[in-house]
Amino acid sequence: MNKFFRTIIYILLLLPLSVARAEDVLQVTPFATVAGVEEGSDETFSIEMKNTQSYTAIEFNLYLPEGMTLITESDEYDPMELSSERFPGRFRKGVFIPNHNYDVTLQSDGHYYITIYNEDLETIRGTEGELLIFYYETAADMQPGVYPITISGTVLGVDSHTGVKPATSTSYVKIGSPTNATLPLTGYVPSFVNEALATETAIGTLDCSAVTGMGGTLTLVDGRNFVPPVAADVTVPVATYSRTMTNDWGTVCLPYAVKSDATVQFYRLSGQQGNVFYFDEIDEVEAGQPSVFKKLSGDAVTLTAENALLATEITDVESLFTLKGVYAQTTVNVDEAAPSYYIAENQFKKGTEYFTVAPYRAYFQTNTPNEVKAYRVLIEGEDPAGIGAIESEMQSVSYDVFTVGGQRIAKPVTTGVYIVNKQLMLVK
Repeated sequence: MNKFFRTIIYILLLLPLSVARAEDVLQVTPFATVAGVEEGSDETFSIEMKNTQSYTAIEFNLYLPEGMTLITESDEYDPMELSSERFPGRFRKGVFIPNHNYDVTLQSDGHYYITIYNEDLETIRGTEGELLIFYYETAADMQPGVYPITISGTVLGVDSHTGVKPATSTSYVKIGSPTNATLPLTGYVPSFVNEALATETAIGTLDCSAVTGMGGTLTLVDGRNFVPPVAADVTVPVATYSRTMTNDWGTVCLPYAVKSDATVQFYRLSGQQGNVFYFDEIDEVEAGQPSVFKKLSGDAVTLTAENALLATEITDVESLFTLKGVYAQTTVNVDEAAPSYYIAENQFKKGTEYFTVAPYRAYFQTNTPNEVKAYRVLIEGEDPAGIGAIESEMQSVSYDVFTVGGQRIAKPVTTGVYIVNKQLMLVK
């Protein structure tokens, strides 16, 4: 290591630091590979950065999963290449020669310490895209899985006097063809990592308990388990969740607040009588609270929020029955002393023995034993049901329908007041 190189590193370590803004962070672009990658296979992965200002020098620590190593000693490869799109330099016989110097050093604990600098403090070009390229190997016995890749201790030199220190950040690599894998994320999750996570079908559980910040859009994939951050101040620019539905009624529990709109209306349980649940409309559901909702249009419900503050835990909604939400697939063992109900076919049905609640849903539980097999859903303060709604519900529940004059009929046929299961109902 020459004297100038040592001087640059010393300067970087002494620079006045400020917290990185927005996407001023570098991280591995998510990629897929296999076990047994050897030197000579030309396999590479990239590091990219979305930045809001220009930088002259970089240092960081790279932590790869066990079984994956960089090729640091080779006659054919340098361990790292700098992108000709982002770094100043020249081409010689088709080979890019950057103006920046760099060094890759394997540390005693197995991680890599990387430094990039320029004697004339030339700036790195652009604000997004591929920055660095690494050649790597993987062990032949590396098991299929989705593994985190962490970058920490980053310093981005702005000039000879100031620098920026981004938070620790996480990306991932997929080895082989795993299924139902768990991916733990740490620190900041860049926008381009969140974009890849939205389409990664191999992940069964996304563990964000150690996440401290996020960029871009957090997509909660229906059916994928989610572990929320422990930190109480994690905000994501956009959070979204979608579910395809054949029925109109459902339950939902999300780590961010959502509002009723033209496509979905949220409700709170306000009363119970006989085999009927009565609900009040609500405008907003708080982060981490479960809720009942009705799909108002289309074949799917999409719930999106901007600048979404993520709740650290689920808060059950207490009422006559307790509405309990889940972020991960949960098996509920039925206790006849405390019956539980789940929604199906637009009714809350009593569980028998046990039932499974999918991620981002909820179920009702009561401490009062009862024999009600299914609760109908009615809205408080509005017409209990229209003709079409009664016809739909009568497909699965037995009804006694009378006119106010006492004549028994099969179903309401005109607008008016009817006696249904001994209750007055107005049909328009």
